[in-house]
Amino acid sequence: MTTTFVNLKSELTVAKQVLEAINFKVYRTRTECNCIDGQNRRDAIIAIHDDDKTYQVKVIRCKGCVKETLYV
Repeated sequence: MTTTFVNLKSELTVAKQVLEAINFKVYRTRTECNCIDGQNRRDAIIAIHDDDKTYQVKVIRCKGCVKETLYV
């Protein structure tokens, strides 16, 4: 599974459209990011591939986690 973090909700929408174009079923949801517990419920999308019915991509909208991944 691949987890990606984005800053803006519009970036989340673009990611959803791209994944749908390459034959994934994409669902909007809320999920937890890597931030402090209790304050880490974020908008996200989960992409499920039609061939093997497993989810392989998770995109989470969190400015803090984007900053973390840029400096690692």
